Formats: sequence, C-alpha cells, structure tokens
Amino acid sequence: MNKQTQAHENAPNIFTYASKELSQDAMICWLVACAKDADPTSELHDCGMSFVRALLRSGESRVINARSDKPDFLPKGDITEIEKICPQYKKIDVFFQVKWGEKFVSVIVEDKTQSEAHGGQLDRYKDAVKSDNIEEDYIKLIYFKSGYVYGDEREKAENAGYCVIDACKIVNFFDSGKWISTHDFVRDFANHVAERVDKRRKLLENWDLNQGFVQWELMTALKSELGMSEKWPSKDFNKGGGASTQYPHHKNRNVLYWRIDSWKPLRLMVHPQKIGKEIALASWDDWERAFKEAAVHCGLKTVKFRRKRMHKGRLVWEGTIGAVDVRNCLKSEGLDNCVKKVCELHNRFIGSVSLQL
Repeated sequence: MNKQTQAHENAPNIFTYASKELSQDAMICWLVACAKDADPTSELHDCGMSFVRALLRSGESRVINARSDKPDFLPKGDITEIEKICPQYKKIDVFFQVKWGEKFVSVIVEDKTQSEAHGGQLDRYKDAVKSDNIEEDYIKLIYFKSGYVYGDEREKAENAGYCVIDACKIVNFFDSGKWISTHDFVRDFANHVAERVDKRRKLLENWDLNQGFVQWELMTALKSELGMSEKWPSKDFNKGGGASTQYPHHKNRNVLYWRIDSWKPLRLMVHPQKIGKEIALASWDDWERAFKEAAVHCGLKTVKFRRKRMHKGRLVWEGTIGAVDVRNCLKSEGLDNCVKKVCELHNRFIGSVSLQL
C-alpha cells in the first residue's frame, strides 16, 4: 500500500460530522445525480444507476398508479432517463423523476436518520405530488432511514404506501457491488451506515436498556409472550431525557402496565387515575407482597423501587407495584428465557390478587 492509498484509507469519515438528515438528503440526491450526469462509462454512473434501480424495485416494485390512485406494480423495463432532481420540493426531502421505459415515475423519498414521520406528513407529500402539474404515470413512495426503524413506525409507513428501506438494506446495497471503491463519498456513507448498524447490534447483544430501541425489543417480546391485545408498546422520553417504553395490560378495569426507563429496572405499575378511582393502602401492600412472592418463585431478583403518591392512605396517581432486575437476567439467560420468567411472574401475580377496585 503506497502512502497516498494509506492516507486515503485513514482519512476521517465526513459523515461522522455530517450526520443530520439534510446531509443524508444530499447524499441521496448526489447518487441520483451520478446516474443522471456522470460519465456513462464510469463506475460512478453505474453506482448511481444501480442505486436508483434499487429504490424503484424496493418493496417488490410496488408503486401508486397516478391515474387510478390505486396500488400497482412497476412494469418490466429499465431506466431510460432521469428527468429532474429536486431536494425539498413541496417540503419533500428528496423528489426526482425517472423515465422507466416509456412511463414517467415520480419518486418521493422521506428521509430519516433518527426521527420518525409525524403530523400526517407521509400522506401530505403524496397528495402534494398528485396535485402538481408534473406529468407522471406512477408515484413511488420510499421511507429511507439509516437509524433504527420501530415496528409501529414501519407499519405506519407501509400503510401509507411507502416502501421501507432501512439501514440493513442500505448496507446490503453497498456490500452487494463494487460501489464502495467508486468515490470517497460512497465509501464514507456506506461505512457510516454499516458502523451504525454494528453499534446497534452490540448494544442489543449487551442488552443496554438505556437505549430506546433495546427497550423496544424487550417490550415487543414481552407483548408477544403475554398475548396482549394492544398492538405496540408506547415509547417516550422521561423528564431526565432518557428513553422510556411501556406496554399496558387491562384486567378487571384496572390499568396495569410494564414500564422500563433508562437507568431504572423493569416495573409493573398501576395507574388508577385513568379510571377515576383510588387504591386503598391495604390493597397496595397485598399487591407488593404478591409481586415479591411471584418473582421469587420465577427466579427473578426484585429491586427496591417504591414510587407511589398517597393521600390519606390511598393511592391517587400511579405507583410501582414491584420491580425486577432484567438486565442481568437478559445477559445470563438470553431474551427468550428472561421474557418467559417475566410472563410467569405477571400471570402468577394476576392470579393471586384481587384486581377489583
């Protein structure tokens, strides 16, 4: 390896510093522009063309028929021309138009790094393109995200007609060809996304429950094992800025839910205010005792975590019935065994106390 090549290999990655969504928007636009404007005999042009094809063929080539406004599939063919590239067109992150055979395809890319779609923006962007004066036969909707894609987030995007391209698919695209050596931008972006995927994998392997996506993995597994009716856990940030994830369980009109926060254990909580009633202190003591007995039986270590708001001997807001240390259990026994223990605890507790208020 000569000195110039070694310096190239050791150069800092620009996306370490250009990590925001606008930088990722620019990278997508640049790759599409390579397909449009780079020397047709160059590897960079081939890289751009392959990238655009991958976008168009994502989600089994699903598109929206612009004339009928119904789901459709991209017909057989290939790119014959790239018409226009418009970042921030009608507030869409990336918009470009491709001629596919004799058909015009308008491509909407909703681009994310960490955040999620909000405020009906997915439908709004689709409606904005349908109502403009650009000629098109098909509309391709793409949800492109280099960060973790939560289950409810993926479902929301797919229900709106978007094909989800997550970090693993981005990495697979660059790994599947010779593209990583075509340009510094390509190499840096591919390595940046791959490093983020690898970092998330290590955090998950170590069960770092301070991370919101790791909490989500635990809660979705718990949801599945308990067979609860609510579809997805809820996620938020607590007052200290750390991630929190919870999953509810309704039984005999009480509102019980499991919750985990950054730096805190997994807790079974009750929220009587949601049904406009209070819980007597005597009932509360019985519940705490039953929780500890169930935890011991299931081989889970209880953690002292007493949080409740009492007024004249009655719980008026919310409180932790009991807390268990799942971090060590996850690391020593794995997700499946740990979740089975928590579910056994849950069912034993439910079966051993009266939850009528």
